[in-house]
Amino acid sequence: MGNTVNAGVSALVKQANQLGLNVNDAENLNVQIILSGNMSKPKVGFKLLGTDGQTSVVASAKEEAKEVVKEQVDAVKGQVNQEVQAAKDRVTTQANQALDSAKTVVSKEVEKAGQQVLDQ
Repeated sequence: MGNTVNAGVSALVKQANQLGLNVNDAENLNVQIILSGNMSKPKVGFKLLGTDGQTSVVASAKEEAKEVVKEQVDAVKGQVNQEVQAAKDRVTTQANQALDSAKTVVSKEVEKAGQQVLDQ
């Protein structure tokens, strides 16, 4: 049984290392031990659990990765929204300037036409 436990712990350490976790310095590890088979051929399985003692390390790592990705997506969305708003503001300013310029030209032309009518 001691060899089985040692092999299981080695497998857990290997699994944790593949996920980028250093369990060698950990004070406690949450492990789910799965016993199956029969008395003459028992089967023992080990599953490294997260810090809550319920979810697997893989699930915990996936959730953490999802959270990091969500934060990054939110940050990019915020930056894109700021850039879109700045572009809208620039276009609105340019459109207003063009409109003001057109109004000025039209006003001058109307005055000129009105003056020509008066002169005639």
